[in-house]
Amino acid sequence: MPNSGAIPGNVKSTQGSDALQSWKEIAQYFRSGVRTVQRWERTGGLPVRHLRHSGRGPVLAFPDELREWLRLRNNR
Repeated sequence: MPNSGAIPGNVKSTQGSDALQSWKEIAQYFRSGVRTVQRWERTGGLPVRHLRHSGRGPVLAFPDELREWLRLRNNR
């Protein structure tokens, strides 16, 4: 994908940087499944913050960071 700065058509665009506060919201942002984005976090470095140290429980992600992660991933 060329580095045009545009958000790919399969990624939902959001205004501002309101945090996504669950795996379901993150998956909806990418228009993917929850298991897919969880795998991207484990194997691809998807920037997701765990709000508990156990690695389970609430998560948080910022759309700006997700867009940057996707841009870098697509440039590989």
